[in-house]
Amino acid sequence: MAMRPMIQCKRHDIVKLPSIMLAEFENEIQRAEFFRMNVKKNIEKENRVQKEKFQKMKAKYDRDGVEFIQDELELADK
Repeated sequence: MAMRPMIQCKRHDIVKLPSIMLAEFENEIQRAEFFRMNVKKNIEKENRVQKEKFQKMKAKYDRDGVEFIQDELELADK
């Protein structure tokens, strides 16, 4: 019967990696801030797009006899 080879996990190496970015120079801080602002803008843009899609879909299916419910718990209350 052959023994299985020893499997080594890289978890110890992964845990050693810092989870924060250390900036030593002003330009690094500015680039990090610029990156954060771009990420926030992208998220806000995507949220607007999703809300617009939702409103279009709601307008398409929202007619007499069709009730729109934000939360499923509202059904339980009725």
